[in-house]
Amino acid sequence: MSAITAMASVQARIASIESRFGAPPAPRARATTIDTAPAIEHTTSPMSAGAPDGDAFTEVYARAIGNEAALMPASSPLTGGGVVPPGTPYAAEFVAAGERHGISPTILAAVGFVESSYRPDAVSSAGAIGLMQLMPATAASLGVDATDPVSAIDGAARLLSSFRDRFGSIELALAAYNVGPGTIANSGGIAPGSQAEKYVKKVLSTEQGMR
Repeated sequence: MSAITAMASVQARIASIESRFGAPPAPRARATTIDTAPAIEHTTSPMSAGAPDGDAFTEVYARAIGNEAALMPASSPLTGGGVVPPGTPYAAEFVAAGERHGISPTILAAVGFVESSYRPDAVSSAGAIGLMQLMPATAASLGVDATDPVSAIDGAARLLSSFRDRFGSIELALAAYNVGPGTIANSGGIAPGSQAEKYVKKVLSTEQGMR
């Protein structure tokens, strides 16, 4: 597959997401801190530094993991479709946890990138910790160590799986992961223009870019 063909494929998938959620906000500069949003009800951090939106994904993701060929499908098919790009940090852990809990490994990898840019030492202003930005109480309820990537990835996969089963879709599961299941239950879904909507669009555009 040529680089032009790969880019066209990425852009086509992003366009599909935009048709469901609306066009993403304009690309923004990568932040130097994990997040500056005020604390709200959430399971993980508010949307933190990580994957940029839309067409900017390809270049930034490849640079972030030090692999210019990162978006070329080069690994075996995974549960839920898609591939984790070669060179992705903790790729084996995303695959193992995804297969164990029935969550696409590319979704898990996208969450890790959006939440922390794959930084196990990340701490948000709201107190979320580690690679998958789990709140301490959430990590404790799952019996995982939020600072340990293997443990945190497994906990995040379990959490997403439970939210998907509860709310019926991966989009709502991602929203619940970001702002908390209570917020999604009380609002009856993802409110237009909300933080949850922006977070879901960002994770899904990142995941689509990995395919």
